[in-house]
Amino acid sequence: MKKLIRLINTTIISSLLFATSSSQLAASKSAKVDTVESESTAVTTLEVIPITPTTVKVEIIAQTTVNIENITANQTATEEQLPTQITTETVKNIETELNAEKVPEGIRINVPETILFDFDKYNVRAQAKPTLTKINLLLRHYKNAQIFIHGHTDNHGKDSYNLELSQKRAAAVKYYFINVFKVQNTRMQTKGYGKTKPISPNNNLDGSDNPVGREKNRRVELIIKT
Repeated sequence: MKKLIRLINTTIISSLLFATSSSQLAASKSAKVDTVESESTAVTTLEVIPITPTTVKVEIIAQTTVNIENITANQTATEEQLPTQITTETVKNIETELNAEKVPEGIRINVPETILFDFDKYNVRAQAKPTLTKINLLLRHYKNAQIFIHGHTDNHGKDSYNLELSQKRAAAVKYYFINVFKVQNTRMQTKGYGKTKPISPNNNLDGSDNPVGREKNRRVELIIKT
C-alpha cells in the first residue's frame, strides 16, 4: 500500500512539473519585465526565469519608487500629441499660465515642489506632466536656447541633505524632458542649491516659522536662455 501511494504521488508531481514547465517555459520566451510609474504604491512584476529544462521559478519583484529613466513607451509624448505649430499667442499664453518672468538671463519659470514631487521624494509625479508639457512647448519654440534647471529647498533639515535632494530633483526634471519629450541632453544643465537661494523668508521677523514662505522656496527653477 505504501509503495502504491508513493507511486501515485510521484506520478502527480511529475505531471504538475511537466505542465508547469511546458506552459511557463513557452511564456518565458516572450516574457518581459515592464516598469511602470507609480504614485506611492507598490509595483509588482512577474518574471519567468527558466532554471532547468524541467522546472520553472516564478519570482515576484516589488518596488515602491520608479526612477524617471524607466518611463515606458506608452507614457512618452509623441510629436502627434503636441501642436504642430506654436504661435506667438500660444507662447504668450503659456508664459502667463506658468507665471514666467523675463530676467536678464532669459525666461525664468518656478515650478512648486508640490506639482513635481511627493514630499521628500525626487521622482517626478505623473500629475506633473501637464505643467511640464507646457514648458516643453516653450522649449520647442525657443529651439536653440540653453536650459538651466535649478533645484531649491527650504531651510528645514541638514544642509547636506537639502543640497543632495535639490540636485536629484533638478536631475529628475532634466531626465523627464529627455525621456518623455526627447529634448537634447546637451541643451540642459542642472544644479542644486539646497536652501541657499530662497525667494521668500523661511522665518517671520520674530523668528517663528513661516510655512507659506518655505513652501515657495521648495521649487525647481528653469531658465530658458533666450
